Amino acid sequence: MSFYEVMVVFNSQVSSADVDNSIGKIKEIISSNEGEILFCNPFGKKQMCYEIKGCKEGNYVCLGISAPPTISVLIDKYCKIADEIIRHMIIKKKSISVQQSPAVSTEEAKEEAGEQEKQAETSNLPAEENVDAVDAKEKGKNELEGEKNGRQG
Repeated sequence: MSFYEVMVVFNSQVSSADVDNSIGKIKEIISSNEGEILFCNPFGKKQMCYEIKGCKEGNYVCLGISAPPTISVLIDKYCKIADEIIRHMIIKKKSISVQQSPAVSTEEAKEEAGEQEKQAETSNLPAEENVDAVDAKEKGKNELEGEKNGRQG
């Protein structure tokens, strides 16, 4: 058995019932071919970097599976045929653990980013020090411009 991570992007205009139906079909393909679903993480609607098939948003779902190597071809065929799926990707992994699934790491990353922003806000220099730093920077620029002008003349 091999481990795979399957990322599927659905058209954002498709209803959640249709998304669930398609995920059910993918799960059926996996289970009927002696595969096992380790996790299913719906990320929800997210804005895409560029338009795909006329869609600016997509409904993302990630599946972690353990299955024989032939499963990737079967999932690929289904995803190419299904109209509601606008993009998919199947990645072969050495191992997959439920704790390391993308949804868990994404939530942790958001929490860490929020904490870092709070620390950055509290560690900002007081307004007086910021003004002094700007004045020193402008003074350095003026001196540099004066030297350039002096060399030209």
